[in-house]
Amino acid sequence: MSAKAGSAQAEAMRALREQQRAAREQQGVQTSIAKGDALEIALARAERREREAVLRGDLVFSPPFFKYPVRTERLRWARTRDILQRTSPGPDEDGVYIEMIARQAASIEVILLQERTDQPNMRYQQICDRLLLRTLPVLESSACARSHGDFYFVQISAGLIEFAHQASKAVVLSWKPVPAAAGAAFSFQCEPDDVQAVLAANPMPLMLLRMKIENYLFNGLPSAVGYSPPPPNYQAPLTHLTASNERFVIAHEYCHTLHDALDIVHGGNSMHSEEFASDVLAFQLVAESGHQLDLLPPNLSSQGVYFVLTVLDVLRQALDLVRFGAARRATISPLWGIRRSRSGCRCCTSATARP
Repeated sequence: MSAKAGSAQAEAMRALREQQRAAREQQGVQTSIAKGDALEIALARAERREREAVLRGDLVFSPPFFKYPVRTERLRWARTRDILQRTSPGPDEDGVYIEMIARQAASIEVILLQERTDQPNMRYQQICDRLLLRTLPVLESSACARSHGDFYFVQISAGLIEFAHQASKAVVLSWKPVPAAAGAAFSFQCEPDDVQAVLAANPMPLMLLRMKIENYLFNGLPSAVGYSPPPPNYQAPLTHLTASNERFVIAHEYCHTLHDALDIVHGGNSMHSEEFASDVLAFQLVAESGHQLDLLPPNLSSQGVYFVLTVLDVLRQALDLVRFGAARRATISPLWGIRRSRSGCRCCTSATARP
């Protein structure tokens, strides 16, 4: 890296950390949130993830539930380290948290850059080399992509990811356990009739979701009082759904970055059009990364697409109830219902195209 490029990156990092500091102070928190050196902690966690993996033939097993192809998992490990070192998380990052986010970003970059092929996409590589991924220590359910000089910021609200994670706990507990299929440790059914039957027998998951929404709206944090971890058989689907949520949010903001970097402009209502286009490409990246890196069919890897869009719509309706006494038709962009519907069409197309 030239001295000029190094100076530009240092300025971008300074601006990004200043935005994080300002966001934290707006929440009324005057001291930094990092517990130790965030980069050191994140890299140590990434190294521990690699060290604990078990290689058997062409697969990597990650205790206790997951398996991945060796070649692409090694690419994801390396890409995770690259993202962490590139973004160099500072005093307003949680080292453990940013490592998890960086792993999902790495899943997107491996596919976007075509690293698993003999012809990697060098144009996208140049963009990603200037993309800095950070979380914002704010409670709002938001994420954004913006440019700063020659660099690009992808900033994910900690509030959005935390609420989606907390809501995932309630949703997974509403699924119906069934005898495990051949080769599977656990199996669930989550068709509407199955969920209704579970809730009729035990309304606790619905009460848990209500508590999380109430706590988020009135106390600022979605965690529910008295919550205990789900039983072991629910932890694998919860881990998967959480990762899928994070991956879609990050992929969507990466797609906005590509719009900016490649000067892509849509006709008509360009703001809505860019949102829909980013949803479509993000869906493709999530489905493809799930298939190639996680050995998952598209109906599983794309769960986060619907879940995140539904979570945002639930929050909008909850805010309407607080403000106006009733849920109103969405009048702001993005139009969550339309986006969810279009993503559903995309899922049907992808699912039927695969054997």
